[in-house]
Order: sequence, then C-alpha cells, then structure tokens
Amino acid sequence: GGTKEERMELRIAQRHAVECRRDCEVLKKLAERKRKSLKEPKTLRFTFGLNIQNRKCFGMFVYNCSRLIKMYERVGPQLEGGSSGVGVIGVVNVPYLVLEPTHNKTRLR
Repeated sequence: GGTKEERMELRIAQRHAVECRRDCEVLKKLAERKRKSLKEPKTLRFTFGLNIQNRKCFGMFVYNCSRLIKMYERVGPQLEGGSSGVGVIGVVNVPYLVLEPTHNKTRLR
C-alpha cells in the first residue's frame, strides 16, 4: 500500500512518465521524417555573375534559409589559384535540411 502521500507521488510520477513517452514518440517521428526528407533529392538554384568592378572579390555567397552564412567562399577552380574563376560571383540559398548547424553557431556542415 504505502501512505496517501506516497500513492499521490506515484500517480504524479506515472502521469509524468506518460507525458515523457508521448514527447519521445513525437520527437522520434520528427527525426524519422527529417531522415527520410534528407534522402530525397533537393533542388538548389545557383546564380552566377561576374564582378567587373573589383575582380579580387570573388566566390560563393552561401545563404541558409535567406540568411547569409558565408561570403566569398571559394569553390572549384577558385581554390587552385591562378586566373581560373577570378571575378566570378555565385549565390546559393541552401534549405535548412541540407545544411545542419554545428554547435559553435559559426559553422555549418
């Protein structure tokens, strides 16, 4: 049996456990939905142009859900140096599901 207070505490703990199980199921379903959506192909729209006024400034502007994440990120031939790709500017907006934030709030994977 136990005392009345112990039974009351037990009922409260049981209710809390049921709520925690429900929350866990919801989070589990969300994680599974995200995992499935990551496997689906995503369409990324790239826009490229040429910086005529200042050819020293070139690279990709990477946005995540319309928020600027990286500026002048050099890609492809721009990484190798030389004159290949100099002056080429690109813009891409990457959806949140593709770029996952890291824990330091300054980098994305």
